[in-house]
Amino acid sequence: MSNFGRLSFYIDTLNALGESYYAVSRDPGGRLLANGKFMQWPNYGRVTNIYGIRVYKLSARFSF
Repeated sequence: MSNFGRLSFYIDTLNALGESYYAVSRDPGGRLLANGKFMQWPNYGRVTNIYGIRVYKLSARFSF
């Protein structure tokens, strides 16, 4: 009987240790309007970046 092929399975885990992070926009800049008023950037003090999601990837490979 000859070998027909080989089937392999793999599991990849991204962010396995569960690191998480978030960033808050701290740039107090903005623009000076023509009437002399100062308008702050709309994202000041808001969370602008979040990461830390754990991802599992299942792969299968058939080789012959």
